[in-house]
Amino acid sequence: MKGLRIQAWCGATLDRLRQSLAGAAPAATEERKCCPRSNTTGVHGIAFVPELHKGYTSNGRLNTVTVFDLQTNAVLKQIPVGGENPDAIFYDPFSKRIITCNGRSHDLSLIDPADDQVVMHIPLSGKPETAVSDEAGKVYVNIEDRNSISRVEILKGKVLD
Repeated sequence: MKGLRIQAWCGATLDRLRQSLAGAAPAATEERKCCPRSNTTGVHGIAFVPELHKGYTSNGRLNTVTVFDLQTNAVLKQIPVGGENPDAIFYDPFSKRIITCNGRSHDLSLIDPADDQVVMHIPLSGKPETAVSDEAGKVYVNIEDRNSISRVEILKGKVLD
């Protein structure tokens, strides 16, 4: 990625559409921006839904998710997540949802990328730092302040353990 100069990385992910590494780094300067820079205060992470040509950043200090066009980086929408301090963010291909880990409010927010609306909140037993999907209906959430992993049945919004 010629011309990319980043002072600090908060989150990084592979942008398969543009075949490049994208970073959610508010202090980044580069010749070609990898994500929007406005209205992303406290940006923590970035997720992609290539089939819809959309990207999403979690903005911890604003309690929002920024939706942007993957081709132009134009901001399409700001989504209030309904939780506090969205941190990790990812797209789960099984549920077809964008999922944010909201650290301060101890929950997950699920966003439908078809209409960019929050469709569910899932309360957790502690502060979610990050999560991964098994792409078969379960999401595993790192509960940072409890040194534990919560297993969530994502379509039902049910914490299993």
